[in-house]
Amino acid sequence: LALLAEQSEAKVLISNHDTKFSRELYKNAKKTTELLVTRFISADGDKRKPVKELLVEY
Repeated sequence: LALLAEQSEAKVLISNHDTKFSRELYKNAKKTTELLVTRFISADGDKRKPVKELLVEY
C-alpha cells in the first residue's frame, strides 16, 4: 500500500499503529503526524488507554 500510495498522483492518507516497522514502511511519506487515539476493543472498559497512531500523507 505504501508503494502504491507513493507512486500515485492522488492524495492518499493512511493510518496505522506507531511502531518502528510502520515508521520504516512509511518513511517516504510527504507528511507524518503522530496521534493519540482511544481504542474501544477491550473486555475491561476501565483499562482502555490512548495508543499512539501514525497518520501519513502521500
